[in-house]
Amino acid sequence: MNKFGEKILKHEELGIIFFPITALYIAPLFQELGHILMLKFFLCPIKIIIHFSFVMGISGYIEPLCELTPLKAVLTLSAGMFMTLIISFILFFLARKLERKSFVSILVNSLAVGFFSSSFIDTLFGKGDIFFILKIIGLDVSPYILSAIALILITIAIIYFWRSLEEEIIETKI
Repeated sequence: MNKFGEKILKHEELGIIFFPITALYIAPLFQELGHILMLKFFLCPIKIIIHFSFVMGISGYIEPLCELTPLKAVLTLSAGMFMTLIISFILFFLARKLERKSFVSILVNSLAVGFFSSSFIDTLFGKGDIFFILKIIGLDVSPYILSAIALILITIAIIYFWRSLEEEIIETKI
């Protein structure tokens, strides 16, 4: 391995940068992929619009070009969120299996938190799939309550990541 690669592997803190990159730019693509796969499963043609903003990240709009029953609409909306949640749980599991005190372990944890948080970011701003799902099934839940729940979930994930990062950095330096 070259000297540059060795220096990067010695600075585990660099894994932190992958959290916002994942939450804003990578996970949203997988979330949209979840919607697309579900609509394809229902044999529904679609129109795809993806927006990119350096500050706000990637967001997409998948327009079904067929009539969806309420159940199919809920399943389609849920598929995006579950896609990112499943990926995050797989990454959390892999991070636990990896050797502690390694850049790769921190990187995988950072990716996991990014995918997890991405599932709830839109909810913080009073929009997103969760709001549409609740509207379809007839539940009138205050956007403030859902935003608070999303904030709590994201905060728990970030605290978990930060604590595991601190443990790994402390163990590495001892």
